Amino acid sequence: MRLLENIHSFDIKTFDWCLRRKNRAAAIDLAKICSYTANGPLYVLVGLLFAMLQNWGLVQLLIAAFALERACYFIFKALFPPQPPTGGDSGLS
Repeated sequence: MRLLENIHSFDIKTFDWCLRRKNRAAAIDLAKICSYTANGPLYVLVGLLFAMLQNWGLVQLLIAAFALERACYFIFKALFPPQPPTGGDSGLS
């Protein structure tokens, strides 16, 4: 878990550094765009764009990144299942 803590710490420090820059609004917009591209259909569109440009190195990199991301997602989802709410109203009626 130490590795994940280090990655998380670096991520927070980098995010904080970006937000302290004078172009804060542009950094926020760029972060939103990057976050939105993590949605599945955009993987396909970006891959098709690079394929049309015949940039096969980037296409292979995207395929590898997507496969790695999906594998990590399913492994972490299996290892750390969401915990049901404890006590109180569950919100279901």
